[in-house]
Amino acid sequence: MNTFSKRFSRALSLRVGFFLGFGALACTKTQGQYPAEPINAAGKAVAVESAPNGVRVSAEEVTNLSSANFGVVEATFDNITDEFVRLADISLDFGEPLNTQISIPVGEGITSWSLAETMCAWRAWPASRRLVLSNVSDFANHRQVQLAPTTAIAPTEIEVAKLREAAPSITGLLPSNHLLAGPFLVPPHLFAKKWILLKSDARVKTCVAQVVISLQVSDKPVQKLLVRFRDRTPNYSEWQQVQCAPPPQSYELGK
Repeated sequence: MNTFSKRFSRALSLRVGFFLGFGALACTKTQGQYPAEPINAAGKAVAVESAPNGVRVSAEEVTNLSSANFGVVEATFDNITDEFVRLADISLDFGEPLNTQISIPVGEGITSWSLAETMCAWRAWPASRRLVLSNVSDFANHRQVQLAPTTAIAPTEIEVAKLREAAPSITGLLPSNHLLAGPFLVPPHLFAKKWILLKSDARVKTCVAQVVISLQVSDKPVQKLLVRFRDRTPNYSEWQQVQCAPPPQSYELGK
């Protein structure tokens, strides 16, 4: 194990008590704050049941993991059927030009980000934060064991616009609970939680608050969902704090 992995594991081991306590809290909250909205190919809301194909999707930002350039979104998939369902072919669309301005950190991009987050001991450690960082810790340790010497340089981030073409090559560069890590099962009348790390920079002038997710549930047709994960609220998140601040209120004289 190299110096990076040793430092990473040592920092997380200091919080082992939090990880052990997570199991007792995992089912206290299943759905995210914002329910997803089914849409058609034209991007318009469709009048269907709240959980098409038997899966209710919701999301919210993990604000305790935010920083100036990074935001973490947790998505929850509730299976309201009596059968196991398999979710596959998940893709993201923020629209243009955001798809070329927002990227998805992978591989060492994720582990270096997580190491910096772990060192920020002054932050609160809610369950969602511990779950994400624990998953990345396992991922970092596994990569150190599996990686063979190579002259190729693995990418540290992928633009959203290039995710489709890069999908086959980034599977091994994502932790197991990452939203784009591959197909996953959701047990009947239970749920699965997935997360994704988003990176933006000064080119992004608008508040990134929603995304269109395409996915396939078992053998059903691919469906699209408009997924909101935060609102424009002052001091809500360090990520895009200026862009996501609510517009200033105007007052009329005599009111």
